Amino acid sequence: MTTDEQVVDVAALHRLASDVGTDAACDMVDRFLDLLEARLLRIRRAPDAEELGVAVLSLACSASMLGAEALAASARSVRLADLAPGEITLPDGEKRDGAEALQRLEHVARRSAGELSRLPACSS
Repeated sequence: MTTDEQVVDVAALHRLASDVGTDAACDMVDRFLDLLEARLLRIRRAPDAEELGVAVLSLACSASMLGAEALAASARSVRLADLAPGEITLPDGEKRDGAEALQRLEHVARRSAGELSRLPACSS
């Protein structure tokens, strides 16, 4: 992913707004942004595979619904084994250690949050 590459699919957001209305879609974006840091913290501090799975699923589903597919994919790549020392293989076949997978998740989360916060339709 390059720094100029868009990480949010605006068409997915338009579909969501078409389904639930623009105000409701913008409220969902706002709520997602409000919860993002807490979700990342929950992933970082997950005490076991079950808690990690729930935290990752929560982030991935919410991100996907808002068109942040890069974030959803990055979240799904983080598992308890990913957070342990050593090299793991991600779904895309790339090899990376757990700390690197978590770093990537946080980077993509910041990029996604930046794009979502600048949506013209949701600007106050």
